[in-house]
Amino acid sequence: MVIHMHRNIKLCLLVCITLSLFSLIPSASAFDINPTDPTVGDEIIVTGDSSTNTVPAKIVFTKTVQVENGEYLYYIGKVAIPEGPNNFLVEATNVEDLEVKAKLMFWFTAAHPSATNGKASYSMSNVPKGSYSIKLTGNAQPAKTSVDMKITATSEIPVKDGSYEFRYSTSSMPEGNFKLTIDGETKTIHLNSPSSDTSTSDSNSGSGGSSGGSGGGASPDKDAKNVLITESTNLRVISGTPAEHHFEHTSNPVTYIKFTSSVTARSVPITIEILKETSELVKETPEGIVYKNLNIWVGYEGFAIPKNIKDALLEFNVNTAWLEENNIDPHRVSIMHYNSGSDQWETVPTTYIKTLDGIAYYQSTPDSFSPFAIVGIEDKENQMSIDETETDSSYQDSNDPNKRTVFSYNLVTLIAGITILTGSLIFYRKKHIKE
Repeated sequence: MVIHMHRNIKLCLLVCITLSLFSLIPSASAFDINPTDPTVGDEIIVTGDSSTNTVPAKIVFTKTVQVENGEYLYYIGKVAIPEGPNNFLVEATNVEDLEVKAKLMFWFTAAHPSATNGKASYSMSNVPKGSYSIKLTGNAQPAKTSVDMKITATSEIPVKDGSYEFRYSTSSMPEGNFKLTIDGETKTIHLNSPSSDTSTSDSNSGSGGSSGGSGGGASPDKDAKNVLITESTNLRVISGTPAEHHFEHTSNPVTYIKFTSSVTARSVPITIEILKETSELVKETPEGIVYKNLNIWVGYEGFAIPKNIKDALLEFNVNTAWLEENNIDPHRVSIMHYNSGSDQWETVPTTYIKTLDGIAYYQSTPDSFSPFAIVGIEDKENQMSIDETETDSSYQDSNDPNKRTVFSYNLVTLIAGITILTGSLIFYRKKHIKE
């Protein structure tokens, strides 16, 4: 009996010692997320405690991309890469290939792997610190109408004084669920779509220019069946903070918009309409050769005015085949904005960036939004010079002073030759008669 009690006491002591040893082993503590119910565009802040120097972090989200004319395109948007170890993995399903393009200042192709059994992937490690725009594109498998994308980003979070803080912008993430893993613990977080309610609004148009503002209402061009393509999004904007969006539709020449709002709004609708003809809102066509007519609506009526919009930037492109067909120099392309106050087209400051793979890239800085047109000016002087060279070369040659000199010299030589020949014949005949 005593022996049995001693055995139980030893067993209890052993269990207590074992539990105390386990308590000394560092364990991953639960992390907190703020806000707890984030919306697309929010910056999520993750905090927690750890006894190590760094903790691993991983974010995984998915996106289904529609296929158009056998191709797919997905703008992830701007991704801030922190300093330190990191990895970026892209996986695509139902594809023939995957082209990963990145932009720091200019677009470049980071990789272009082919698919195996409809799946293609690419991984980048230790990417230099910076803010990159990422674009995923390629060819879908035959008969596929959509492509499934999976993006995984990992990094190391530094720990200071036993705690850490990790910030991540959701502006480049789609609505829906995504997984966040910190130090081995995984949470599924739902990212809400921006609602149509605004926390602050300003309906005072008060400007001679167009105010935009059909983003939330009916478009006159849509009613007139003048719209070819429509691409829309909603952005949460914070006063004084730049808001941006990358557009994905391959038929939309406008690929990027950025602006700083002077008001805060929970959801600002942005709509781009690619038109068949000039907008129903304008009274005349712009000067030059029109590449595309379009409407760009930002916010509701009265929102997109110079008072509310600052540092606006548009990025658009033009197919070089169209430039060559219309004899237009890439430097003579601009985007024009229709001012409803003066009923006139105004040229928006436009900068030619570069030409790559048959596409000319541009940046423009409008101060308001509504009807636009991308136009080019034909290089008539160059064309006239070519035509004159081809059609009037004989006339120009006959008036060339150098050629007149050569012609005169040849004429004198011919006359001299004839004179000498005639003299020789006369001399020969006289000599022959004397004999």
